[in-house]
Amino acid sequence: MAHDTASVGSILRERSCRHLAQAIGQAAIQQGYRETHKLLDDLAEATINRTRKQHMELLATVPLFIIDDLGMRKLPVTAAADVLKLRALTSAFALP
Repeated sequence: MAHDTASVGSILRERSCRHLAQAIGQAAIQQGYRETHKLLDDLAEATINRTRKQHMELLATVPLFIIDDLGMRKLPVTAAADVLKLRALTSAFALP
């Protein structure tokens, strides 16, 4: 199954992109989609529990990810690989 991927962001467009991502996210939540702030922690835990493959297969069915502010907190050591894998498996909307 093919997915569209949009990576948006540069210093000149960062604020506009963030506003766009927030609007898309709010509209998705209003339509019944859910949000999580611990996606990368859950993936790291799935790696430890040896359920990563099943967890990634489940995440591959998610129609939209808005990934923002990855530098705002300490991330699991698997975060970079997990984000790249998610981007390869799903539709992803990533901000800088």
